[in-house]
Amino acid sequence: MVTNKARVCCNVMEFLVAEEIEKQLKFVPARLAKYLNVQEISAFALNRLPALYATSERGWRQQCIKGKRDYGEKIKHAVR
Repeated sequence: MVTNKARVCCNVMEFLVAEEIEKQLKFVPARLAKYLNVQEISAFALNRLPALYATSERGWRQQCIKGKRDYGEKIKHAVR
C-alpha cells in the first residue's frame, strides 16, 4: 500500500564521510586543496561504503555510533 505521506530518511554515511573529508582537508596544503573537488571525493567514498539510513533522531544517533564503530577505518581509507 502506498500513501501520500512523505517519508524522510537520511543516509548517515553522507554525514560521516563529509566529517572525514573536513578532517583530512586540514592536513592538505592550501595550494593542493584548491584542486580537490569535495563532491567528487564524497561520491567516490560513498560508492565504496554501505548506506546507513535513519528516519528519526534516535535512529540517527544509533547509526552514527554504528558507522563510527564499524566503518570508521573504512571511511578514512575511502576518503583518502
